Amino acid sequence: GETRPYPYFKGAIRNMPRVLLRHKQTGVEFWMTSYHNPATCCGYGNAAGYRARAVSEQARDATTLVALTKAPLIVAGDMNDRSTYFCGMASRAPMHSADGSTYDGGCRMAGHAWIDWILGTKDVAFSGYQRDRSGFVRATSDHPIVVAQVKVTGKPGDGANTEGAIP
Repeated sequence: GETRPYPYFKGAIRNMPRVLLRHKQTGVEFWMTSYHNPATCCGYGNAAGYRARAVSEQARDATTLVALTKAPLIVAGDMNDRSTYFCGMASRAPMHSADGSTYDGGCRMAGHAWIDWILGTKDVAFSGYQRDRSGFVRATSDHPIVVAQVKVTGKPGDGANTEGAIP
């Protein structure tokens, strides 16, 4: 695992994680990242510009990582943006959303977008997408818990194929 630097409140850099995971039985590897982009709140002013910069850098990093490693990638987190996040990310990086949102020459949103996202490359399939707002979740978080079943396809060892330096 490692971290990548992205702009957060007032442009301060926050390091966010990404990790290479391997399925023990099949050897298939995939990358997983978690982002938290800044919200417009909390006395920090309008963070839209910092979010846009973060999305641009996250998309660049995702595209480069997948090109270098040939491994699937899953991106999840609190992006603090709805269609603006998804369309900005998916138009630059080959991603689709667990909620059914897609980008194929144009942004196609599936239902009501939320600010928490799960995205994957073409070799990641999602099913059972849910936003859990049960009583326990409402008592412990100001966000729904977003869940989906994930099927990753690939070849064993793909994620370790890093002939160049990983950005």
